[in-house]
Amino acid sequence: MTYFLTSARLGFRCWTAADRPLAVALLTDPEVMGHMGHVA
Repeated sequence: MTYFLTSARLGFRCWTAADRPLAVALLTDPEVMGHMGHVA
């Protein structure tokens, strides 16, 4: 797996098609989105 940003504990990578179900679940969850602030 290729990461574009890493720290001692975390690695960040680009989204893939396999991530789509999780992304949809997160982005449509009102409790999660309540922490994201206003999105225009």
